[in-house]
Amino acid sequence: MNTKLHSVIIDCKKCDAISLSNQLKNNPNIETVKIFQNAYDGLAYITKSEVDVVLFNLETPYAIASGYMDRNINTMPYIITTTAQSERCDTNKKRSKVVGYLIKPIETNVLNKYLEEVLLLKNAFIK
Repeated sequence: MNTKLHSVIIDCKKCDAISLSNQLKNNPNIETVKIFQNAYDGLAYITKSEVDVVLFNLETPYAIASGYMDRNINTMPYIITTTAQSERCDTNKKRSKVVGYLIKPIETNVLNKYLEEVLLLKNAFIK
């Protein structure tokens, strides 16, 4: 089973969010549902909608990603974090549902690798 992933992008920098959305358009397995520049609005949307993966910029003001990512909810979407600062990547602590950390500028091959992992996890969960 190969279903399309529904994604939400949360990034305070509109140009970065649009750039990431354009990268996602080249992947036939993903659809960008919404883009948010405000973390609260984005997370409120996620809790009420069917979203498979969230691409979350750790520098977004008022980002409550840390607490959000530590929740262990079965219906919570998978998370791929983005950041321009490599020291912000918490690679030593694998948080629940965090698939990976992307350093800006985002390399399409690394992004696609993480998206493929999310697709595999989603399909395994559906079975």
